[in-house]
Amino acid sequence: MVKRIIIEGADQQGKTTLANALSKRLGWDIIKFDKPDGNFNFFHDYKFKIKTISDRNYLSELVYSRINGFSHRVTKLKELENYFNDNFTVLIMLDRGADYVFDNSRHEDYSEEQIARAIKIYREEFRKLNIKKFIINPNCFGCDNTIDTIIQMILTWLYTSIQGSKVIVICLN
Repeated sequence: MVKRIIIEGADQQGKTTLANALSKRLGWDIIKFDKPDGNFNFFHDYKFKIKTISDRNYLSELVYSRINGFSHRVTKLKELENYFNDNFTVLIMLDRGADYVFDNSRHEDYSEEQIARAIKIYREEFRKLNIKKFIINPNCFGCDNTIDTIIQMILTWLYTSIQGSKVIVICLN
């Protein structure tokens, strides 16, 4: 039974749009881990309450620390992964694949090249994780169809017990 959802992916992949839509449909809260401040505990603060959607989480810290050229600050990585696995958390990674087009109008903190590099690092880090997870290319279906597909998967997982890592790739180029 799924109790938490983590949405990850590089900038401009549709995380916040998806989090808002899922929150509206499921009636769950959203917590956003964008840029942790100096008081952020990189182990305890990533654990969040049930029936919550996390817009970014520790995977973003792993990825963007590499983009910025410093060591990540996540402590107890394996314990955190085990916590999410033991506490019925699903990780969704958004990856627009070859369909990705940089949107200059969004005034991002990162350049097009840095975001392209982040996408590659997300893919590497995502493969290493041993939790329930799937990858979605949000361009494949349009927003409403993507959300409907995700909702159906999540509802299936809400009422079933899935053991170990489950990877479902939806329309990844």
